[in-house]
Amino acid sequence: MARIFTGSLFLWIYWPSFNSALTTTNSEYQRAVINTYLALASATVTTFVMSSVVSKHHGKLDMVHIQNSTLAGGVAVGSVCNMHIMPGGAVAIGIGAGLLSVLGYRFLTPLLTKWGIRDTCGVNNLHGMPGIYSGLLSVLFAALATSDEYGSDLGAVFGAMGGDGSRTATSQALYQLYATLATIVIATIGGAFTGRHIRIKRISI
Repeated sequence: MARIFTGSLFLWIYWPSFNSALTTTNSEYQRAVINTYLALASATVTTFVMSSVVSKHHGKLDMVHIQNSTLAGGVAVGSVCNMHIMPGGAVAIGIGAGLLSVLGYRFLTPLLTKWGIRDTCGVNNLHGMPGIYSGLLSVLFAALATSDEYGSDLGAVFGAMGGDGSRTATSQALYQLYATLATIVIATIGGAFTGRHIRIKRISI
């Protein structure tokens, strides 16, 4: 058990380096790191509160939630960490991710299991739903992006909106939505194929 939580702790500490890896300017990098830590912190607090509220163990913490849902804020803020979401926005995103993840582990996973969809590691609750949440957030914040707000960083965050300004904020938001939908489709097809493949009985010679 201690080894498992040590892994979660290291992931929590280093998650800002994952999210900021592709930043190209100092200001973009700083936003990514600060927003990620704020989202992680608020997701962690939310996880502890929600785990005690919905736990099967009568007010006690569920260690599955503590191990996984505390990281959901880092996933949810990933697509928007370098954008101008403000500290309050990062905290709100983390709270939403913590709620999604804990409730997913408590209620959605058992329901999916009844339907024959097995998610033994809870990947959907830590990466799936917070990832879709993050994609939708990128649509929102892309639609709100302006050159006055971003200044010279606009081209670094949204490459097609910088320079000649050939793409509007609305158009960029639509591209973010298309990318999110394409990711969901690819993941669904790939997951279904993989799940079907590993269920095929193999005959050893």
